[in-house]
Amino acid sequence: NNLKYTNSLEAINNSIKLGYKLIEIDLIETNDLKLVGAHDWDNFRSISKCCKDNEIPKLDDFRNYKIYDKFTTVDYKKINEIFLNNKDLILVTDKTNNFDLINTSFTFNKNRLIVEVFGKENYFKAIKNSIKNPMYSTNINELDFIKKYNIKLIAVHSKDFILNKKIYKELSDNGTIIFVYSTNDTNFFKENKNSVS
Repeated sequence: NNLKYTNSLEAINNSIKLGYKLIEIDLIETNDLKLVGAHDWDNFRSISKCCKDNEIPKLDDFRNYKIYDKFTTVDYKKINEIFLNNKDLILVTDKTNNFDLINTSFTFNKNRLIVEVFGKENYFKAIKNSIKNPMYSTNINELDFIKKYNIKLIAVHSKDFILNKKIYKELSDNGTIIFVYSTNDTNFFKENKNSVS
């Protein structure tokens, strides 16, 4: 319904129905340290009737809220169910860098999990914690770091990609998989389909 960041069951099911294979779900932690689909708690409060300011619900409470009064929340158990029943899907996660919790929460094949990682320290921590596909969130200022450590999976903002297209194309030509976020421009997709994954 042209609503963004719902991280709802309906949005996931619609993506599957449309044939998408990479499903991104923003993951944050409840008060009792369970992973749930939400962009952040402030956003979730604004699109549901959840909690008071600065309050973080427990999992059982989170499950009872409706998004925009009609959409269904998802948590790690529902995500496992979906991905165990759809073996061709790949989960792309965002927001949390609690790698231990990610590893213990998801029971499907970890090769089907791409974890967006923020910061150099977290990148090495992700590898140390057996994250199979850490996707380093970066920008052109970290080009030396990307090359030095041969990072093969990165996420960059569309504006950064456009401003530094030639450099990112060289990375792509050398085997780096590049995810670009924050654009729905179909011309961008057509023009960059050989460089952007």
